[in-house]
Amino acid sequence: MRTTVAMKTPEEYAHRTYLAKPENKRRGVALCLSGGGFRAALFHLGALRRLNELGVLSRVDTISCVSGGSIVGAFLAEGMTPWPGPGEVWPHWDDRVSIPFYSFAARNLRTGPLVRRYLLPWNWLNGAVAVQALEESYRQRVTGLSLGQLPDHPAFVFSAADLVYGVNWTFRQDRIGDYQAGWSRQPAYPLARAVAASSCFPPVFDPMVVGLGPDELKRGQAERKARSATDPERRKRLMEARDKLVAGLRLSDGGLYDNMGLEPVWKGHEVVLVSDGGETLDFEPDRGPILRLPRYASILDRQ
Repeated sequence: MRTTVAMKTPEEYAHRTYLAKPENKRRGVALCLSGGGFRAALFHLGALRRLNELGVLSRVDTISCVSGGSIVGAFLAEGMTPWPGPGEVWPHWDDRVSIPFYSFAARNLRTGPLVRRYLLPWNWLNGAVAVQALEESYRQRVTGLSLGQLPDHPAFVFSAADLVYGVNWTFRQDRIGDYQAGWSRQPAYPLARAVAASSCFPPVFDPMVVGLGPDELKRGQAERKARSATDPERRKRLMEARDKLVAGLRLSDGGLYDNMGLEPVWKGHEVVLVSDGGETLDFEPDRGPILRLPRYASILDRQ
């Protein structure tokens, strides 16, 4: 007996893949912690304190973190245990979160890694040195958890920017990856490394090499496109090209792609709260070709 499967029209596929769920199918509360370095992280700390005082933080189902938001998000995952029940106020905020974070943020995080990268001649050709040192700082001073040790609730999502495919890469308890490169379960992956990838702001830090083989990332759009080719030779070429790209995957600061951390949560959650610690953009006149360069970056970052 032959079964006929109705093919999705382009419109149906786009709606299923890229648009938000209907309102009556969205579930839960998401909280986004934006990028913006220590400035943003300290801003988020105040917002989180107030949400805890109101009993709102304990009702959050997903916390989406980017760059500076990823740093404070890791503090929450490490220190705010056990997570309070819905509507409850967590009583250990100062001694388990805010005081340790103030101590952490009081020290310069960039100088040490950059000294290793640029002042030691034997590291000049090793672009990974600085971001590896950043990861080690997070491991020693923020968290020693692995992704598999993140709580089931709330779900934590840490975002970086995939420089190969130009899309949002996420680290979660149950998987890492993106829709182009594919997904992989990596429960032993250090949370400190995920935070370093999310916050390695260029050009201060070079991007982080993912370090996963092409066979470890599955079900990505690039792989599906290659395997769908009907001509064997074309299929082989597409798979070889895909494998080469995936083998060289590099991740940079999540704020390059989505500084607000909205993409992982806006399609499926009923309520989305955003703590925006991004820098305000002040009005200023044109100051010539040299000083115009950082203005370009500021306007781009504002998006």
